[in-house]
Amino acid sequence: MVWNEKINQIIPADWQVKPLGAICSFRNGINYDKNVEGNTVYKIINVRNISSSTLFLDESNFDMICLPQQQGDKYRVSNDSIIIARSGIPGTTRILYNPSSNIIFCGFIICCTPYDNTLQNYLTLYLRQFEGSSATQTGGSILKNVSQETLKNLLVPIPQQSLLSKFNDSVSRIYNLINGNIKENVQLTTLRDWLLPMLMNGQAIIED
Repeated sequence: MVWNEKINQIIPADWQVKPLGAICSFRNGINYDKNVEGNTVYKIINVRNISSSTLFLDESNFDMICLPQQQGDKYRVSNDSIIIARSGIPGTTRILYNPSSNIIFCGFIICCTPYDNTLQNYLTLYLRQFEGSSATQTGGSILKNVSQETLKNLLVPIPQQSLLSKFNDSVSRIYNLINGNIKENVQLTTLRDWLLPMLMNGQAIIED
């Protein structure tokens, strides 16, 4: 372990420290006119979807909008995307698990995509420690928000590839378990919402 002056903390000697802008690309989300009709239906991530979730975004809760395909396709997210809120709780970080191909993100969100997709899990969990902190906020307004420049300048300690691979193996197993539980909860909630009205109006009964 060695002291790193760039980030003022102790890190393993064989780790590197790089600005986030050197290892990721960034896009601001779409600002669109609801009155403009398009030819392609998209699901759109809004800040409220981030606020109502924990780590994984639930695309079943996304709004549906219709946009010109040439406009909407510029804002598609992928498996490698890291979704970061610019407002609300600045820096709040989420990911999508096996997203469908027609998901885009609104203008109050930044999409961060690592050039090396093996960094996604590590960077997501690393960035979560800064949610709502001064490290991810820019000044100048009452509602402080995250900008691309703030994120690009954030210094990140990067582990060796061998350690990163082991980390991803462990995290992937946990993610699969979490998402399996989420799907089961959705199915149970759907069953409850279908069954409860039938029980209340006598269409269905529970026998002893």
